[in-house]
Amino acid sequence: MWLTTTRTKEYSLRMSQLATWALTVITALTAHTQTERLRSETEVEMQTRYASIGTDLEDVLLKSKPLFGDDENRHKTAALMLAIASFESGFVKSVDVGSRRGDNGESYCIMQVRLGKQNVYFGPEEMRAWKGADLSSDRKKCFAAGLEALRLSVSRCGTGPNGRALNIYASGSCETPSAEAKHRWVFSQQIARRFPL
Repeated sequence: MWLTTTRTKEYSLRMSQLATWALTVITALTAHTQTERLRSETEVEMQTRYASIGTDLEDVLLKSKPLFGDDENRHKTAALMLAIASFESGFVKSVDVGSRRGDNGESYCIMQVRLGKQNVYFGPEEMRAWKGADLSSDRKKCFAAGLEALRLSVSRCGTGPNGRALNIYASGSCETPSAEAKHRWVFSQQIARRFPL
């Protein structure tokens, strides 16, 4: 693995528990694509950006209600968000900073939040004023919007089998089974088991 234990400890000393955990997960999930990633940023830049992702995720999660009732420490919610970010963006810098978008340019940031008519169409009123550029330029807004999109999906679809909870996030409808939803849901459970907080 490219991120050494010593380097991880250096970052961990400056980060709190959930952020450190997120950095560990991101490092593990991206280890196999090191060469491709190093073309666009140095290793130190990448490590610093990953640490920042962990800190931003933690900040958003600790200020928000968790997605699940038994998730007071936000571990399950964080695992789900990192699973989705991993599938959607691979934590690649070009997606993280907004120079690359998905869904024909309609999805933004590492959570690949799909917008309605140029604005976020869910969440509190302040969030509904956010545009794609807001999500790309402020990672905390990206995570906050992604969290609210997931909250909408989980609350409407429930947490049944085969990733049903993510159907709205992945396909736009609870009743439309989605292989993408299933893969992301299963992956989040694997992350939570493999990386206990």
